[in-house]
Amino acid sequence: MANTGATCSVFNLAFIEKNEIPWRRRKVPHRIMSASGTLIPKAGEAFTSNCSVVVKDHVVPITTEIFNLEEGIDLILGMD
Repeated sequence: MANTGATCSVFNLAFIEKNEIPWRRRKVPHRIMSASGTLIPKAGEAFTSNCSVVVKDHVVPITTEIFNLEEGIDLILGMD
């Protein structure tokens, strides 16, 4: 796993759709910037709801942003 320096966790939209992970759309989108400082298109519009990940033997509740990531990347774990 690479250290991306991301401040929030993100699921790829295609992964969310394929795995039928529950999500919600925001009434007012959040502004999410890339490491280079540019606004990420379609980011901040939706987030996961009632989602968890398993780390070793622990189930950890997680809320992630949802937007398109590079091909082959399903999840970025941020510092949140």
